This record gives sequence, structure tokens and C-alpha cells, in this order.
Amino acid sequence: MTNINDAEKSLLIFREARGRMLSAFSSYFIWKHIVKSININEVGQEEAEKNVERINKYSFFTLPTIDSHYQRFVLCSCLFFESEKYHDTLSLGKLKQIVKDITDEDTFTGLEKEISEIKKKKW
Repeated sequence: MTNINDAEKSLLIFREARGRMLSAFSSYFIWKHIVKSININEVGQEEAEKNVERINKYSFFTLPTIDSHYQRFVLCSCLFFESEKYHDTLSLGKLKQIVKDITDEDTFTGLEKEISEIKKKKW
């Protein structure tokens, strides 16, 4: 087993976090797109009914797909809200601490401001 230094460990953590975050975002937007396509208020009754027919026609594929994308979104998102009770968990707090350790104070403060703005954004 090889030993890795703190910089390599931080890089591995960021790669894992990036992958999970991208997976969460893509799964969410796929799920959201499908759900919106069957919502009368979003696409109108006629189009929503057509889309429901399409989904039902291939329900053996579409229903598990919809469910799987939602589950993947939830699971990948949960990773970032771990309570940090365990040594090897990944969380936003740990990621922020790594960034703080490897950047200067101005850069870190700027990132915290950007994070605050993203949190306020209405998706």
C-alpha cells in the first residue's frame, strides 16, 4: 500500500467531490426535465398527456430511469452534507478547510462570497 501526502489526498478528495457533484447535477436535471415534461402547468395538457403516453409505452425502461436519476441526485448530494462524525467522510466543511489551507485569505474570502451568492440563487 502506498502512502500519499496531504496534497495528493486533497487532490483525490476534490476529484471525488467534483465527480459526485457533476453526477448529482446531471441526474437532477435529467429527472427535472422528465418531470416537467408531464406537468400540465409546464407544457400544457395536450403535450403532458402525450409525454405520459410515451413514458407509459416504455414504462419498463422510463419509470426505473426516472426513479434512478432522482435517487442518484439525492445520494450524491447527501455526500456534501455529512455530519463529519467519521474520519473519512467527505463534506462541504472538509472541502472548505482544504481550500482554506491551500489558498490565500483573499481568495478564500472571495470563494465564500461566491458560495453565499449561489446559496441565495433561486433554481
